Amino acid sequence: MNRSSRLRLLAATGVVSLVAGVGSAYAQSSTITVGATVINGTRTLNVKDVTGAAISSLTLGAGHGGALLVNVSDLNYTHVGYQVTATMSNLYPYSSGYQFNQAPIPSSAVSMSFPNAMFDVANLSTLVTPLVHLTDSTGLFTATPLDSTVSGTTTSVQTIATVTQKSLSGVLDELPIRVSTGSGGPFSNPAAVTGQSGTFNPTAVDVLDGASQSLTALITDLVNKLNTGVVTAQDLIDVGLLDQNSVIAAAASALGVTPDQLSAAQITSILGSVAAQVTDLQPLAGLTDKVLGQTGSYNTLPQLSLTLPAQQPAGTYQGELTFTLMDK
Repeated sequence: MNRSSRLRLLAATGVVSLVAGVGSAYAQSSTITVGATVINGTRTLNVKDVTGAAISSLTLGAGHGGALLVNVSDLNYTHVGYQVTATMSNLYPYSSGYQFNQAPIPSSAVSMSFPNAMFDVANLSTLVTPLVHLTDSTGLFTATPLDSTVSGTTTSVQTIATVTQKSLSGVLDELPIRVSTGSGGPFSNPAAVTGQSGTFNPTAVDVLDGASQSLTALITDLVNKLNTGVVTAQDLIDVGLLDQNSVIAAAASALGVTPDQLSAAQITSILGSVAAQVTDLQPLAGLTDKVLGQTGSYNTLPQLSLTLPAQQPAGTYQGELTFTLMDK
């Protein structure tokens, strides 16, 4: 083998060796599950009879009460107000169908009122994320005292079981939604009934209002509620308001060590000794509202009355009353 051949062989061998070195690099992976909570609440309008049973029709006139129960129910719904309005069609002579070619009872003969302005709020709770202040009350952290605020676990806090219009006045400022009955009044302009042609500009009568309001008093109430019976971090962990990993990480940082350097006995001592207090609530990222969702049932009792026009022909009349719920 001449010299030039030997050099080519060594070069080729070197290339093979280099490729083999890259191919043999050691690698491994570790996979964990990452969870996320998305809050998609619901807001529902329900119209019932005064006992709370389902209702599909209501008869007005002599001997017939025209009372209804109008309910708005929130389930972890975003912190916005609402308004319920009602529209009324004319009441047309009815015999297996609407007789549009005969004289109706005009919608303006029907009006809505709210005797004693009755309404109530029931099962009210607020979805929040507490901010927890951790401090060393035992001298465990002599070099660098523990003084840290961590995020707690998102939770729903109940503040009201049931209050009526009469008992609600004292806690109105502590509600995410300030509730009031509507203004009522006559249905001056009619709406269409289902399938009726024509152009209509119906009168929308106000039924129930929920106004989103300032949260200062509510937040104070919620913070106080969350702090009831709380002394140590372990107290909040036990009721599901705090993740112990947050406490351990904060404690390890104050001690200047990594969490894995803490023994099981040290962790137990820290969780049971470090003082904890909910000081505020944490809004969603990029927002300022500290109420993440609201749950509650809001009821009012409107009453319909009918004033018949003079010389209205006898017979059976039927129309449609429509309630509409909108955020505001």
